[in-house]
Amino acid sequence: MASVAVAPCNILFAVGVGAPNKPQDVTAVQQRLQYIRDQSKMNGVPLRRFGYAGLGGRGEISRIPNGKCDEITVGWIKEFQSHFLKEPDGSISPGGTTNKFLSNWFLKDIQGDVKWTGPQIQSDGTQLKAAWLTLSPLLPKGSICKSAYRDADDQRAIIDNFWSHTYATQLKGKLGSRYDQIGALTGDARYRAMVTELKAIGQAVALPGVSRHQFGKAIDIGGPPDAEQIRVATMVGKAQPSVFNLKQLLLERNGCVHVEIF
Repeated sequence: MASVAVAPCNILFAVGVGAPNKPQDVTAVQQRLQYIRDQSKMNGVPLRRFGYAGLGGRGEISRIPNGKCDEITVGWIKEFQSHFLKEPDGSISPGGTTNKFLSNWFLKDIQGDVKWTGPQIQSDGTQLKAAWLTLSPLLPKGSICKSAYRDADDQRAIIDNFWSHTYATQLKGKLGSRYDQIGALTGDARYRAMVTELKAIGQAVALPGVSRHQFGKAIDIGGPPDAEQIRVATMVGKAQPSVFNLKQLLLERNGCVHVEIF
C-alpha cells in the first residue's frame, strides 16, 4: 500500500556537514528522516547500511529530534543519500536534490494485477519487490508500478494487444496485406513475426519465454513524467549498481519505463 505524501521539508539554511545547522532546519530534517524510517519499517522498504550511525543502525535511541546536527543526524542523512548518491556527502541544501527527495518521499501505487513471483523465479519474488520499494518513494508523483513478473501467456497477451489495438493502424499502413498474413500465423512463428515488426516501429518487446519479466528481473513503471522517472532510476542505479542494471533501463514507446535488476 502506498504511503501518504506529507508537507515539504522546508529549510531556510543548509543542514549537515559544514552547514549552518540552524536548530529549526535541523529539527525539520530530523523529523522527516524519522518519518521515512518509520514508513520504511511499516512498508518493508530496504534501508541501506554503510556503517553510519544513522537510519539503519541505532534503534530507538535516535528517535527524538533534538535540533542539533550531531553524528547521528549526519549518519541519517548519509544513509538516506546512499539510495541515490554513490558518494553521500552528508549535507542538505534548500532546494537541492536531497531536500527534494526528502520533501517528495512517499511510496507510489502498485497496479492491482502486478505479480512479484511465478514458476520461473528461483525465489519468492522478494528481490524484485525490494527493488521496486527502493525506487518507488523517490519517483515523481503519479508514478505507478504497471508490471513485474509476467509468465509466457501474459507476454503473448501484451504482444497481441500491441498488434491488434495499440499499433494496429500504423502496422496496417506499413505492412499492407502482410499484416493479415502475420495475424493468421500460429504458435511461435506468429509471435516472432509480430515482435520483429513491433520492434521495427520502435516498440521494445521480448518474445514469450525470454522476457526478463518472466524471470523476475524487470519492472515497468507507468505514469508521468517519463524523463523524470528515467533521471531518478539512473541516479538510484548508479548508487546501487549491484541491484539495478542500467544497461537495460529503457523508455518504451508505450510510455512505460522498463527497469531491470540483476
